[in-house]
Amino acid sequence: MGSVIQDRYKILDVIAAGGMGVVYRGERLQLGRPVAIKFLHPSIASQRSFLERFEVEARAMSRLAHPNCVSVIDFGVDDVPFLVMDFVAGRSLRQLLESGRLEPARALAFARQILSGLAHAHAQGIIHRDLKPENIIVGDAPGLVDHVRILDFGLAKLQDGPALTVGIAVGTPSCMAPEQTLEGGVVDARTDIYAVGILLFEMLTGRKPFVSDKLAELIVMQQRQPAPRLAQAASGVSFSDALEAVVGKALAKAQSDRFADAEAMAAALEQVPENAAARAGGAAARVAAPAVPDPSAENIDKTILDQTILDAKPRLETALLVARAQPAETGKRSSKPWGRRRRWLAGVCAGAALALILAWALRPRHHQPEATSRPPSLSPTAPPANLATPDELAPMTPESTPGLVDTAQLVRLGLHDQALTVLQDIHRSNPGSAYASFLLAVVYFEKMWWSVGLQHAQAAIQAEPAYRRSRRLAKLLVHSLISDSFWEKGAAFLRQEMPEVAVPYLEEAAQSAKSPRVRTRAAQILVGIRDPRGRGP
Repeated sequence: MGSVIQDRYKILDVIAAGGMGVVYRGERLQLGRPVAIKFLHPSIASQRSFLERFEVEARAMSRLAHPNCVSVIDFGVDDVPFLVMDFVAGRSLRQLLESGRLEPARALAFARQILSGLAHAHAQGIIHRDLKPENIIVGDAPGLVDHVRILDFGLAKLQDGPALTVGIAVGTPSCMAPEQTLEGGVVDARTDIYAVGILLFEMLTGRKPFVSDKLAELIVMQQRQPAPRLAQAASGVSFSDALEAVVGKALAKAQSDRFADAEAMAAALEQVPENAAARAGGAAARVAAPAVPDPSAENIDKTILDQTILDAKPRLETALLVARAQPAETGKRSSKPWGRRRRWLAGVCAGAALALILAWALRPRHHQPEATSRPPSLSPTAPPANLATPDELAPMTPESTPGLVDTAQLVRLGLHDQALTVLQDIHRSNPGSAYASFLLAVVYFEKMWWSVGLQHAQAAIQAEPAYRRSRRLAKLLVHSLISDSFWEKGAAFLRQEMPEVAVPYLEEAAQSAKSPRVRTRAAQILVGIRDPRGRGP
């Protein structure tokens, strides 16, 4: 962390790790441009002929220039090969599917964007070979809601070939086309079409078409077993015959029986009734939309406050960027580089807070019958009424680390990317700050980067044990129970470090969480907390 690669890219923190390598968030120096840097595992990169093929494939990947593709913008070797890509904010399709199947209209929209990106890549002669939910990022930035980007083009091909296949699986078995598992099988654009069929099946039904704990059995299923119909996999849900036919054609065992290319499958999806119904429903909703909000005090208050927050965000972002761009003072002031910037940011934040207070004070007053009060929230992370706190982001104990009070305001307003940039700088300068570690944990948990968030939560509690009572951390860790790969670590942390404060949120989740997995896991943790001798994760 903090090192500079080839005088151009600064390594900031870990984003993810996988079979091919480790991905870091970085910054292009001089430009201040956020980037993602993927270092390939030495065990792969050390194989003979790899470096020669790496340059060929990296140059091919850099030709991608499409809104639905994440292309390589630079590459090189620094002990091991690395690829530099655009940093994309959002959540993976796998994270979205952890909450269950998607509505058909949304699933079809995702599939069409994936096919659009593939059509561009295939025209460049690039086959992905490893399409899976983890390689699909769904944007959540303003103006880019549900914008799909495909990651890791060409990386699977780097594992392919006689010199590179020993001990390495080329692709992901649950998403691999039959020809990828057969000796002498020829991989082409229709291989990616099969993977899109797998993705679309899981988006529509919430489950994969072929499931087995045994690798050999799963491969045989991919080679020989016909895919089930959508209606069989999603009990109680009906799909049109046209949509069933499109998914079935994409999942055909023989390449010649699939769609010839991505454009052909996208055109077929355009014609299914679910797509036409979604368009008609969207138009009807736009026509029927009321011109003004519901005239209740609650809705008007929320509208005013939401708008005030939106108005405050640009001021905070501008103040933050300008403050960070100011050079550190010299002479006597060099020991306190946050002096002027902190006072300026404090003034901006105070102005935003004042605007919020004025908006609340000047809200329209309406009298409503008491019987129309809002019902209690059923969200698994909603706090019980008796645990509400004025500010769950306030430090548990007073701390004077410069800049943290101002940065916490960015976290309160949901400006997580901006807050993260500043927090990482503060944390590097003040590694012992418990409040900085706490805020970093909150931001990473909010972004669903569970493992990194847990590291900072552990650091916060180690530096200041009072953070064991943090309701915000407890709520976010209960929310992490949705993750199949992380939930046991989160459960262990709750049991060992935060058992008392976590109980109300676990009870809420065990009773009311939408996901059956979360309900089961929360109940299991409660048993372990109440009876430490009992069995638990």
